[in-house]
This record gives sequence, structure tokens and C-alpha cells, in this order.
Amino acid sequence: MWKLLALLPCLMLVAEVKGDCSELLACENTIPDADVISQNHGLVGMMNEADALDYICTELNNLTSCITNRLDTCNDDTVRNDVRMAKDIIEYMCSAEGRPVVLRLASSDCAQNPLLEIQVEVMMHGCLETFTFDLQMEALNAAFSGREFVVSDACPFIDRLRTCLIQGATDMCDADMGTFVANVWDIAAGDQFAEFGCTQNVIQSRRYVKRALPMLSKRLTAISKLKLKK
Repeated sequence: MWKLLALLPCLMLVAEVKGDCSELLACENTIPDADVISQNHGLVGMMNEADALDYICTELNNLTSCITNRLDTCNDDTVRNDVRMAKDIIEYMCSAEGRPVVLRLASSDCAQNPLLEIQVEVMMHGCLETFTFDLQMEALNAAFSGREFVVSDACPFIDRLRTCLIQGATDMCDADMGTFVANVWDIAAGDQFAEFGCTQNVIQSRRYVKRALPMLSKRLTAISKLKLKK
């Protein structure tokens, strides 16, 4: 449980900051980590998981207010979206739906076994690497065939990435972990992602696609120069 709670502030730092978003990112400080909780309530071992999660959730209103008041201070859309997504994830963890799932995860093998935790991380990185590679290949194929590669072409690959992460979490941990990953993933599927032209079931995190496209653009430019030389 404590490993999971310790990750909450890190959710605010998932984006690669391009502008001055320090004020907005400072909102993460409203969510206490395990050390702060232990200082305020004695030894960590004396608190059960439910009390620890409740303590985190008491700061949710402060986090929401902080983000609302400081959102306009950041001009990086990626950071703004990621911060909103992080808030939504914490809201889910504190909700009537998410709270029991999170508490069950505290006693799961993935939460108790450090080796398994590393293996899950490796699995998730593998899913992302496969996604990026397949997307690059699709863009290269489009370039060689003279077809324009548009963002909506990424939809099937995004859907496969979602399936890979959820199925991997379920197989390596349990159904609760799969449910948690699925719900956290779907939180990223807000209206702001509709520009991909995917169906609601396929629309997912824009961050991965937006980071992959610059790499694709460089490769496509290099390919076009080679074709011109020929």
C-alpha cells in the first residue's frame, strides 16, 4: 500500500516540461507522501491501508483548488493535460468505486513482492516499446506507399497498447490490478482526445502518440530526401 501511495506525488511529474509550469507542478505538494503521513500519525506500521488512503483523500479538495487556480500559469498543453489526468486518477482512487480496488491491491502479490513489481514495470515498458515500434513501421509504410500518415492512423495501435497493459497486469498480478490499470487508463480518454478520430473505446493517452510523432517526422523527412536523390 505504501509503495502505491508514495507514487501519488509522482503522477504530477509524468510530463516532459517544455515551458515554465513550476507553479502548477507545485500542486503536487498538497498530496502528502508516506513520510509526511508517518510523521503526523506515528509509525507507518500503526496505520492500516484504509486510514492511509483516507488521509491522502482529505487533501483532494486542496489539490483540485490548486490546479484550478494555477492551470493558466502553465502554457504547456501536455503538462496541463497530465496534471488534470493525475487529479482524476487520485479522484478515482478516493471514489466509492476505486477505493475498494486500491485497498485490495495493497495485499496483492504485486504490492508485496519487489521482484514481481520490477517484472510488471518491465512488462509495461515492453508494451510501450512495441507500440512505438509498430507505430513507426506504420508511418514508414505510409511514406513508402505515398500515403499521408494522420494521427487517427494510430488508433488501432493505441487499442493494442491498452490491451497489452491491462492483460499484462491481470496475468502477472490479478484481476484487481487489471481493473485498476483499465480504469486509470480510461481516465485519460476525455473529450480532449477526440481529435484522434478514434471510437470512445479506443481513444486513449495522447501523450504517447504526441511523443512518438516527432520521431516519425524526422524519419519521414530523411526518407523523403533519399527518395529525391534517387
